Order: sequence, then C-alpha cells, then structure tokens
Amino acid sequence: MAGRLKPIGELFSATWERYKRRALPILAVILLSSLVAFAVALGVGFGLVQAFGGLQAFAPMFQGGGLPPSPSAIFAVLAGLVLVGTLFGLWSQSAIMAAAVLDEVGVLEAMRVGYRRMWSVAWVLFLVSAILMAGTVALVFPAILFGVWFAFGVVVLFAEERRGLDALFASRAYVRGHWWAVFGRLLLIGLLSGALGLVPVVGQLLSLLFTPFFLLFLVVLYENLQEAAGGAAEPEGRRLVWGGIAAAGALLPLAGMAAAVAPQWPMIMQGLQGKAV
Repeated sequence: MAGRLKPIGELFSATWERYKRRALPILAVILLSSLVAFAVALGVGFGLVQAFGGLQAFAPMFQGGGLPPSPSAIFAVLAGLVLVGTLFGLWSQSAIMAAAVLDEVGVLEAMRVGYRRMWSVAWVLFLVSAILMAGTVALVFPAILFGVWFAFGVVVLFAEERRGLDALFASRAYVRGHWWAVFGRLLLIGLLSGALGLVPVVGQLLSLLFTPFFLLFLVVLYENLQEAAGGAAEPEGRRLVWGGIAAAGALLPLAGMAAAVAPQWPMIMQGLQGKAV
C-alpha cells in the first residue's frame, strides 16, 4: 500500500532548506547558459550576415523598408538563429534540471551533465508534449491527468537515469495512489509562481528568484513520492499504446496546418503557375 505524502507545509520547509543551498548554483546556471547562448547566437548571426554580403546588404530593410538583394539571406539568418536558440534552450533546460536534481554538482559540472543528457531531456519533453497535445484534443481532463502523471519525467531521468517512456512510466508509478494530492500541490506551487509574475515592476525578478524554489519543490515532492512508494518504482506501461498516443499528438499540429492550407491550395498553385508563365 502506498504511504502518505507529507503535508504541504513540510514540503515547503524541506524545499526552503534546499533552496538556501542550491538557489545560487541554479541561478548561476541560468545566467551562464543565457550568456553563452547570447554570445553564440550573436556570433552565428554576424557570421551569416557577413556570408550574405555584410551589413550593407541588409541596410535597405532599415533605411527604406526594402528587401536585401537575396530573400534567402533573411531566411538563412533567421533559420540559423532559431536553430541555435533551440539547441541552447535545450542545453539550458537540461543543465538547470541537473543543478536542481543532482545536489552535489557545481555550476560547470551541471553544464557538462546538461550537455550530455540534452537529447534525453529533449526526448522526454517531446513525449510529454505530444501526449498532452493528444489528451487536450480528446478532452481537457485527460491532458490534466497525463500532465500530473508525467510531471516528474525529467526529474526521474536525472535522479534514476531512466530515459524516454521508462522515465514517464516511473513518474506515473510514483503518482499512482496520490493523484489528487500531487495535483493539489502542483496547482498551489503553479499559482504561487504565476502570482509572483503579476507583481508590478519587480514581477520578472521575483519569478527568476522563485524558479529554483519551484524546481526544488518538484524534486522534494518526487523524493517524498519515492519514499511513500517504498523505493524506486518499476516502470510499467504499454509502450505501443503510449507511443501511438505520442505519435498522434505529434501529428496533430501538422494535420491542423494541412487543414488550414488545403482550402487555399488551388489559389496558391494558380499563383505559382502565373509566375512561371
């Protein structure tokens, strides 16, 4: 039988004790990863601009509202920046979670661990996002149900080195028997985070300072769930079923785009044929 979870007050107290030790390393990882991403994006953007004729080629965009000599230049620069932003965003998320979950790592070690596990984190986040997308289309409640089940997937990845669906199945196993209690705790911490962001003037700063507390609360709650379960959970689940749900969720945005473009397709083809003539 599953044990009972600690009251919210005890969880907050345990989180605060850990926050006093780990807030600075987590904030340092956030700052360092942001600076590295900015520097690399600046370098990539400058390099692409130079490759397509330098700043002079892009000057018409800012002077007279014209376009540069080659429209492909804009696409190349934007695509390069989006790619760099995506990769460094994943690295940043992975490093921040490493600093939150792994209590003994320092800033640079968190960056290294985050880099090594970046693609594993990306895969878990993709699976969760796709499953939630499928659940949202089905009904709102399935999405909430799945969201609580799999809320600790990334934490499990770092704490137990489980990947992909195994991390999600382990998260669900911990939550089993405690769904409403976990939902209430996650709802409360989410409301606190949102309320701080609404504070005038200093809301963004408060949100930044609260980020380590939020992440550490997830870790403390995960550890409490593991303790209540009597140890590490065995990931059990139907891979084919959940893989199919994730695949359906991933295809839904593409299906939506196709449905939006389909009525306009004849006009698009006519326009292309007219230009060809």
